[in-house]
Amino acid sequence: MLAATALSPANTPERVVRRTYEWLAEQPEDADELVALLSEAAPRLGVAAAVAMRTQPRTPRRPPPEPGTRLRQRLAAAVPMPTGLGDVDWMQLSAVVASEELRLDSHASSHTGSSAGKGGQPASPRADLVEVNSGGSVHFCFFEPAYARCRTASPRQGLNRPPSDPPPQSWSMDSSPSRSSVSPAGRGPERCLVVKVCPARLAAQSEQFANELTLHVGVCAPACRILRKQGLTAAEYKSAHAACLLLGRRAAVLEEQLAGAACVLIMEYVPGSAFLATDEPFQPALLPTTAADLGRLFLLDMLLGNADRLPCEELGWRGNAHNALFCTAGPAVGRLVAIDSAVQRRPPGGLMSAEDAACNKVTELALNDREVAGRLLAEALARNAAAVVAVSHSEVHCTFQQGLRAALEATMRIKGLLEMMFDKLACWIDEFITNMEEVEGAEGTSCAATPPSTRPPTPEGPCCLSPAAPAPAAGSGHGAAGARRNPSSPRGEISTTLKIRSLGREAAANELISERLNHWKAAMRERGEELRTAVEEWQAKRSGTPGTPRLSAASAITTGFLDGTHPIVDAYELKVRLEHMLQRLRALQDAAATARPTQLLPHLWVAGAVEANSLHLLRQLGITHLLNATEDLLLPEPSAGFQCLRCPLRDVEDEDIERFFEEARRFIDAAAAASGSALVHCHEGKSRSVTLVLAYMMQTQDWSLRRALEMVAAQRPGISPNAGFMGRLGALEERLRGSQTVRVKRTKPEPRTCPQCGVVAGVSQQSLLVHMRTKHGAAAAAHEAR
Repeated sequence: MLAATALSPANTPERVVRRTYEWLAEQPEDADELVALLSEAAPRLGVAAAVAMRTQPRTPRRPPPEPGTRLRQRLAAAVPMPTGLGDVDWMQLSAVVASEELRLDSHASSHTGSSAGKGGQPASPRADLVEVNSGGSVHFCFFEPAYARCRTASPRQGLNRPPSDPPPQSWSMDSSPSRSSVSPAGRGPERCLVVKVCPARLAAQSEQFANELTLHVGVCAPACRILRKQGLTAAEYKSAHAACLLLGRRAAVLEEQLAGAACVLIMEYVPGSAFLATDEPFQPALLPTTAADLGRLFLLDMLLGNADRLPCEELGWRGNAHNALFCTAGPAVGRLVAIDSAVQRRPPGGLMSAEDAACNKVTELALNDREVAGRLLAEALARNAAAVVAVSHSEVHCTFQQGLRAALEATMRIKGLLEMMFDKLACWIDEFITNMEEVEGAEGTSCAATPPSTRPPTPEGPCCLSPAAPAPAAGSGHGAAGARRNPSSPRGEISTTLKIRSLGREAAANELISERLNHWKAAMRERGEELRTAVEEWQAKRSGTPGTPRLSAASAITTGFLDGTHPIVDAYELKVRLEHMLQRLRALQDAAATARPTQLLPHLWVAGAVEANSLHLLRQLGITHLLNATEDLLLPEPSAGFQCLRCPLRDVEDEDIERFFEEARRFIDAAAAASGSALVHCHEGKSRSVTLVLAYMMQTQDWSLRRALEMVAAQRPGISPNAGFMGRLGALEERLRGSQTVRVKRTKPEPRTCPQCGVVAGVSQQSLLVHMRTKHGAAAAAHEAR
């Protein structure tokens, strides 16, 4: 203990003594032996008086009781502390509890205490808090209670609500009595934060990036930052390591991991429990918020490719209820909090394509069909029977859909940013590989390529960083990045990964390659800093656009990959993750460009082009026949499985639409006879398609035109068949019923143009004659004679 204390240069003599006695208070065997020694030495050293003077304001700590409920009670009594840069005083660290200790406690309690509930839920909801499965080791770090200073959750620290919600409120000692129990010292609650030691540096950066995306789509997530052994946070890393050394056996595991890790995640502590371990989120007052949060969370997991939170058989998600918490105190009280997220690197190509297709289908159905949304909700909450009953109402399904759509819209707002980042990174990596290959080919000669340090860090053309100018679309194939994304590109992703690795090995044995690699590291570090600046400017400009929600500081995108510690590898790894995410985002965007058609009869639907393109939804609704009332809209591929008929019509008054009335009727009746349904569509579902279905209703339902119009207008507001089509329908009604029930409005007559001078003379023949008599006397007589 004394040796560990000496390792920390920041310690004062008073702090050393205080730490030593705190440690001895929890080590009774060592304390007994030291007491005997100090009793003999105290008259000469004066230690007793000094200790009494320094420790009088504090109540001695009680020795820790046996493992069991005390660890969970201590965690329940703690309050979150700020985790921002400069907010953590590691010399106030008082204890470290690994999540494994709490998990073992919960398992022991479940066997010796009350039995687990239905679905295998642990007996202790608090135990669910520490069940994490993304890899790595999680430690709850307890800090001494704050003295007289107020702890306020800054915008970058709180568990943030969606950008449209009010800003987080300050943490308050009396905001949650159940969380504000005093510490053993009697000076207020202990403070707590979470340290996660990931298995690799890239895993930590990936989780930070995922947390930023989580906040951006409106889902709460712990404030998170990376603490690195090298770089700007090196001093804090050493301080954290020294604090663990001071705690001795109480922090031995974390101390050992800090000694060997390159970085760790510092995360905000979430007071709460696994959201399925309690019925509180599903009470009437909180149910709408919970349903919307689940919709946002479902979209987030599809974007990230996360199968380890909400179960969904259609997407192949196994689910893990412990990775979504229900917050019971603080700014995010009453909200779901996503933990343990990560941005996937790159799944196998075949698997990624299958997942994209599945996400496209599920998103299209969930956005447009409440029954599907309800089924997804019930499957996600299957472990909690009370929750399944609570979300069985149609209003809850609608709220889930609204949350899903809101998250998708929030993601689409940063699509341009992600595409810009991907294009720049892909361009740089291609340039780096090409240049290094030139160096390898010219090794030993004087014609080696120019070092990157002599090139502009932000080259002109497709690699230029300009948040003001729109970046090319990710799938456009424009520029160097577009060429690299082309499947016929000679260099694939796997070969690029292997090439970067081989260059690192070659640099160790080849001085020329090592020198060039170092030049590129410096250039990439500079470019990465400029890219990070461009990202910040893009977000700042976007936040200032009227009608666009302002991005809070906590929801800003930094990715964690652009800090310059490993510039080449991090740039490539970020590019790979962005590529996978953009491909998934395009699949989700296609699903968002869909809508539900309007049902008029059990076997008859009407729609526009958008609804007609929602093929997954059409199958779900039982539609088997598609009638296309346009000349240009494409029919589905034969493999789609629909019976199709085209009636090539123009939306003009002189179009003879009546010639298709009988053919359309036979086609719709054929769908009904086959126990299917027919969809009639044009571009907007207002004129051509509506005219055909009105004619069908008059022919088969024995309805008047007025009744058919009222019924269709009630189901699909905004319909407007042109005057020529209405005249055809009126003529059909007169043949069927002997009279007309709708008076067709006459359209504005075409203007009359003088054949002699080309001047518009009016809208009637008489106006034209008056003009010609006045201006062209002889020609007027000839015109009247005709």
